[in-house]
Amino acid sequence: MIKKLFLFTVVAFSIVACNNDGAKNAETAVVKESEQANTEVLTVDQLELKIADLVGQTVTVEGDVDHVCKHGGTKMVILGDSTDIHIKATDESGNFRADEVMDHRVIVNGIVDEFRVDDNYIMEQEAELEELIANGPQKEEAEEEHHEDGEKGMFPDNDTKHKKQIKGLQNQIAGLKKMLEEAKAEGKDHVSFYSVKAEDYKIDESVEVKSEAKHFDDSAAEIADEKAEQKEKAEEKSEDK
Repeated sequence: MIKKLFLFTVVAFSIVACNNDGAKNAETAVVKESEQANTEVLTVDQLELKIADLVGQTVTVEGDVDHVCKHGGTKMVILGDSTDIHIKATDESGNFRADEVMDHRVIVNGIVDEFRVDDNYIMEQEAELEELIANGPQKEEAEEEHHEDGEKGMFPDNDTKHKKQIKGLQNQIAGLKKMLEEAKAEGKDHVSFYSVKAEDYKIDESVEVKSEAKHFDDSAAEIADEKAEQKEKAEEKSEDK
């Protein structure tokens, strides 16, 4: 009789425990579903106003796709009414396809990323410029060109390309210096460039996007994107070694 009572107690306890676990799981599911339902979808302009406080946090932003990077679709630019934001592809999101997203409204879930330009960064760029000047045009093999001693020469346009690279980097540095000076006048010691690293995205098929000729000055953001990518690649190479 005592054994039967003991077994009955164990079974009853197990049933209660399972019910409690089920209730907890159901409660967790409801909470997650509620969190998803309450996720605020920001416009690009709304995100711009609060982006400095959202670095490292996950946000949901929507905007009209204006540009997709031609080099593998690693970046796209989405528009708001008065500004835009650069969206970077990740392993989670996959690269962006221009034929799918161009001239569509997309809703992106991702993490806000910040790239800073300060005095040290300017010094690094100036050192890179000096190195570029000192190294001269890079030699490229040209099968159709041979010297008398049998050595292969450079493509005729190498010198022009090198001069353009120097001029481009000089303009970048000058532009960043000006922005940094303006930031210092406001009491800051750096300039911040923000982007969103996409975790996933979807096309909002309910919205018909009309192509508009909106042109925002993205030169500084483009510079920051390029330099950030170079930095990431350098870090990856360093880790591989």
